[in-house]
Amino acid sequence: MKKGDRVRCKIDGTPVNDAKIQEENGRFYICQNERDGFECEDKLGYDYSWGIDDGSKNAIRDAGVTDFCLLLKEKG
Repeated sequence: MKKGDRVRCKIDGTPVNDAKIQEENGRFYICQNERDGFECEDKLGYDYSWGIDDGSKNAIRDAGVTDFCLLLKEKG
């Protein structure tokens, strides 16, 4: 997982179908327009960010994120 990766997930049960990963100072965030959470400086054009600490599976789960899926880039 790296900055700019597109993801899909649920944050505290709210579906998030359009989101990107941000990394600042060793911490990861899900930038999206559905749920406000821990703020990062650059939300990559989205309204909100949701902190997922070090981005590990446990940290993602502990942050209330389920159905986390990295989306593959389309070849074209």
